[in-house]
Amino acid sequence: MKEQIKILKGYVLYGAIIGGLITIISVILTNLGSDVSYGELHQDLPALYFIDLMPLLLAGTFYIVGARSQKIKNKVHSRLLKQIEIVEKTSLFAEEIGKGHLESDFNIGSEDDILGNALLKMRENLQSQAKEEEVRNWIVQGTSEVGNILRNFNKVNELGYEIVRALTPKLEAVQGAFYEVREAEKQDSRRRKGNIKQIATFAYNRKKYIENEFSFGQGLVGQCAMEMDIIHRREIPDEYVSITSGLLDEQKPTNLIIVPLISENKLYGIMEFAGFVEFTEKQIQFLQELSEIIARSLFNISTNENTLKLLNEVNKSQERTEKLLANASEVITIIDAEANLKYVSPSVSAILGYNANDILNTVDLDKVYEEDKNTYLENIQKLLETPEKPLTWAYQYKSSSGDQIWVETTGRNLFSNPAIEGILLNTTDITERRKAEAEQRERAKMQALSENSPDIIIRIDLEGNFSYVNPIIEKFTGLSTEKFLTSNIDEIKIDERITAKWKEFKKKLEGAPKALATEMEFPTHKGEELFMEVNCIPEFDEKGMLESILYVIHDITEAKEAEKAIQEANHKVMDSINYAKRIQASIMPKEHVLTEMFPKSFMLFRPRDIVSGDYPFFVKRGDWAYVCAVDCTGHGVPGALLSIIGSLIMQEVIRYNDDPTAAELNDMLHKSVVRALRQGEEGSENERDGMDCATCKINLKDGTLEYSGAHRPLYIIRTTQTDEDDLEQIKGDGYPIGGVQYRGRKPFSNNITTLNKGDKIFFFSDGFPDQFGGPGEVEKKYGPKRIRRKLIAKRDLDMPQTKTFLNDEFENWKRKDEMQMDDVLFIGIEY
Repeated sequence: MKEQIKILKGYVLYGAIIGGLITIISVILTNLGSDVSYGELHQDLPALYFIDLMPLLLAGTFYIVGARSQKIKNKVHSRLLKQIEIVEKTSLFAEEIGKGHLESDFNIGSEDDILGNALLKMRENLQSQAKEEEVRNWIVQGTSEVGNILRNFNKVNELGYEIVRALTPKLEAVQGAFYEVREAEKQDSRRRKGNIKQIATFAYNRKKYIENEFSFGQGLVGQCAMEMDIIHRREIPDEYVSITSGLLDEQKPTNLIIVPLISENKLYGIMEFAGFVEFTEKQIQFLQELSEIIARSLFNISTNENTLKLLNEVNKSQERTEKLLANASEVITIIDAEANLKYVSPSVSAILGYNANDILNTVDLDKVYEEDKNTYLENIQKLLETPEKPLTWAYQYKSSSGDQIWVETTGRNLFSNPAIEGILLNTTDITERRKAEAEQRERAKMQALSENSPDIIIRIDLEGNFSYVNPIIEKFTGLSTEKFLTSNIDEIKIDERITAKWKEFKKKLEGAPKALATEMEFPTHKGEELFMEVNCIPEFDEKGMLESILYVIHDITEAKEAEKAIQEANHKVMDSINYAKRIQASIMPKEHVLTEMFPKSFMLFRPRDIVSGDYPFFVKRGDWAYVCAVDCTGHGVPGALLSIIGSLIMQEVIRYNDDPTAAELNDMLHKSVVRALRQGEEGSENERDGMDCATCKINLKDGTLEYSGAHRPLYIIRTTQTDEDDLEQIKGDGYPIGGVQYRGRKPFSNNITTLNKGDKIFFFSDGFPDQFGGPGEVEKKYGPKRIRRKLIAKRDLDMPQTKTFLNDEFENWKRKDEMQMDDVLFIGIEY
């Protein structure tokens, strides 16, 4: 203030001085060249009075000018100070914004404050982005929490409860409900009720046990299902819902949101939340993004359950079911335009085996199998070109162990979202699902075969209820499949003999649950008496407990009738063969005939069939005994017929010839067989039929032995031989008795030797040495060499013991349940 007064005084002084100078100059100029005094001039020039007042006038004028100038200066100075203050405030505000303090107070100085307005606009944009980022982070965090729930639960009831338990407090709601939309009933939703079922309720931090069912279009839940869109009501009808907390009186919520769970235009469930506070846009956006994620998990669970049901109906496959139920999780990743991984959820470790930090910033394409890389790149390009449209595709991926797995990925272009700025990928391991789909296709084929099978196929549970019956049942019982499926085994109106057998089989399997194959009579509704083959197959639940029994019933009436005819024919044939056996037995000599001639002897006789192609021949003529082992061509009935012919011929030869030698007996037998079978004649069909024969003629007094063999040898173990010595062998001739294939054959050889007391002889047909069997996997013949070795090793056994040994040896060599190759005849004599 003092400074301003001082300045004004200066202005007044300057005015007075200038005024005084003007007055002085005027006085001097008026007096030049004039004798009139200055005072007299005032009379002539009144204006001089004004000049006289000039110092005062100028002093006043300068005062006014100085005062106005000072006022202007003060005003400019004030404005400058105010502008400086505004700049300082703006700088501080800008600094606060730079520090992230977006809520700082700031008022602009005027509407013309460009910088201030710009800073306010920038703060508004930053606040908006911060809110959007906060919302996105809140949504991503909530999505991750729900994702953990989806991975940890694979049953709809448990999953629904855990989701509403987690989301109710997060949404600041007081009650949440979860509804399952049943797949089978969805297709006919306008005509069937109860296809939207409330499976979980959570209110006031407690689990509620409430069960409601809606049909499509019924109530707000049904309306949501029909429209497949979110319903947000701020006014709720009084009769719609009430919440009882246990702490408060019954209250009506004021806000309601109902969210359909949709994936690929299919509805899988509905979530409903009620509260006393209006739901925010953030919460609604969160529920919208969760909708498809939860719906996809419900689809996975639904697929697993449907696959499990189908597998249980056709063939219980517990291990595959467990793997299918475990396949309900996903990996959340964010990639940039070059497919670099910007974010990987921790679930990648459990699903793909990778550590999230290790693969961050790597190229996701590197883990895609070569043949699927083009498809992967094409879909990424589509997402970049059409950001509004999500895409889902399947491809092959390499796990951390290098294994090839199948994954399904749903991608969304969220570059416009500042919280993501990339492509969001939700990836699920669908390896087991693809296997299950392939298996389901096979099961469907099997189901189609079952539906068109000519066999009756039924499934009965332990309570006797029919859970499956194929259409062919109507042909045999006159009742439709629906009639069976709505009845119990005790209620179904068919012949009691049928249900009695089914219950009998069921009781057997309940006592011993293993497959049962049997037969039963089956009277039809038309009065036919059929015969059925029944296979009963036990089916077990996941705990290994018997759950149901599958009956596969095949009509074998024609086969049974054919079998009966065959049995009757066989019976007649067997009667004839048994009669032939009696005839053969009456002709053949018994073992006691041999032991009467040689007390120390045996005959091991094992026919392969009822009748035998091998036969013994014993006869005594004076001091001589004829003992033969004959092996006819073939076995069974053909061999038996030939053996009877041979036996009768030998008896005739001995009867009408005096003491023929062993060789003569064989020669006469040969000629008689050729003649009897007309061998060599035109049209003969049995040119090669004949006999192998070991013929011995033994003198009972002096031990003289004549031997003649047709393809058969004679073994002699003498008392003079030691254990280490080999036995003595007389080989037979290399041609048989009968047959004309050996042209120009010589007469049979007659080999003569002498037996001493205690010497043993053995001869036999080829049935024993030709028998296949023995230890090890590869079967082989017993062989004559092994017979010789065993006889030498068991030389100290008496004849009955030797017979027992040989019989056991043959049985063990043949192996249990193996077929005997040929008739066996083995004769041993100790002289």
